[in-house]
Amino acid sequence: LVDEKQAQYIVEAVKRERSELNARGGSIPDDSNAPITAATSSNNVACDRRPIKVVVYSQSHSNLLSVAEYIYRSFQAENIAELTEGKIADMAYELGRFRNS
Repeated sequence: LVDEKQAQYIVEAVKRERSELNARGGSIPDDSNAPITAATSSNNVACDRRPIKVVVYSQSHSNLLSVAEYIYRSFQAENIAELTEGKIADMAYELGRFRNS
């Protein structure tokens, strides 16, 4: 139950941020046009339009797996990168895929 509540909080936060991003005109997926940091418009309103990405970390691998189960139900698998115990090369590949998708 606790894991489900934690996952719900994460999912709702991501959905809220995506909704706000869409209200700003949607994401700019092309890196050449996206700002490196949050940009401001002429009236000093933040207009960062980079795609929403989230990293969830836990010192407890079992807790993270429980939360991940709920997150996978809410988002498409290609939008999720899992960095678990294993070879550094595997984690580097997964992180690169996540950062560049």
